Amino acid sequence: MLVGASNGGPRVVEQTIDHSAPELAELIAVDRHNPEQLRDWAFEHLAYEVNTLTYVVSRLAEKPTGSEVNALVESFAVHTRCLHDFFWRDRTNRSFETDAFAADFCASGQWEKERGDLPPHLAATIKRKRFGAEVMHLTYKRISGITEQKLWPCGDIYIELADVLARFAETALPDRLPDSTRDCFKDLVTTGKDGVRSLSQATGVVPVHPISGGTINLGEVTT
Repeated sequence: MLVGASNGGPRVVEQTIDHSAPELAELIAVDRHNPEQLRDWAFEHLAYEVNTLTYVVSRLAEKPTGSEVNALVESFAVHTRCLHDFFWRDRTNRSFETDAFAADFCASGQWEKERGDLPPHLAATIKRKRFGAEVMHLTYKRISGITEQKLWPCGDIYIELADVLARFAETALPDRLPDSTRDCFKDLVTTGKDGVRSLSQATGVVPVHPISGGTINLGEVTT
């Protein structure tokens, strides 16, 4: 399923994947030069990243506590990092051949012109290497206790990603991104008659305040 937006909050769009199909029965890498394969890949895998991130952010807005916060923050970090790499990284000699990039779905050189610079909240998180040092790797750089440095601006980063997803939906070539996926990405920044975006902090769907959580923030858990 894919989450888009409606005036009442996240909108779930059911999508059926035929896992019995012969082409899905074997682990064969997608040919990034094949538009049909890119469409199928985006329909399942890119949609999954966005769907899961949207669900996580909407759950964080409900102010969970304890270990649930940690699990949600870590999921947020994983899927945000995936989307960061997809949109802002470029294929280089150091890239894995099978890595996916937004540029694969656009006319040559077009995405690099359209994506813009890293937005401020995401840029600050990347600069501090938080995804790697605090979630992906077990490092001595993890932040102990409960401090202001441990706050995650999940709502702000999500809104920044929603903007780039809408930009990507406008830029991707028609034969490389399914219409249903494209429309849901555009819906993330839909503005209602009241001038308020459907997925925004004003609607309560996106958390207003930074979230305190992480792999070692277990202060509310009793043993």
